[in-house]
Amino acid sequence: MRMKGQSKRTPLLVAAAVVLVAANVWWFTRGGAHDEADFVLGANTEGVILDPASLEQLPAYEPQRDVWTVQGKTLASLDGYIRQENGPASLPYLLAALSPQASTQDFRAMLMSLTDRGICNFALVQMEAQQKEVMATVQHIVSVRDASGVLKPCKASPRT
Repeated sequence: MRMKGQSKRTPLLVAAAVVLVAANVWWFTRGGAHDEADFVLGANTEGVILDPASLEQLPAYEPQRDVWTVQGKTLASLDGYIRQENGPASLPYLLAALSPQASTQDFRAMLMSLTDRGICNFALVQMEAQQKEVMATVQHIVSVRDASGVLKPCKASPRT
């Protein structure tokens, strides 16, 4: 005998509500590397203007070989290329080049290379710029995801 106010559909509606709640819990608590950024950059700190003729003197990252070069010669260290502008708010940074054909993964690999070297501030220019002046913005590397998927914070070395 049914009680007043109960329906044959009540258990079905309760089951549907439980399934919806479980689906919401799963949706909002699921993990996954695809949901997280490969790198995090901080605020722009300053701009740099340079002559395009000086681009070939900049260290360039070659993602295929995971090396830094200047005019085709591999660099053992980037220390000699760290710049510091005048001013109280100026931070040391690396002015570097990356091919305009570089992919997002090439960019991430470059950021990982800088992070591994303790260089957390950089300005990047395209190697094939055709303007009279080239401008680059100094960026701060907050963190970069390494090849194993671990988010690695950038810790500046004492020189930078």
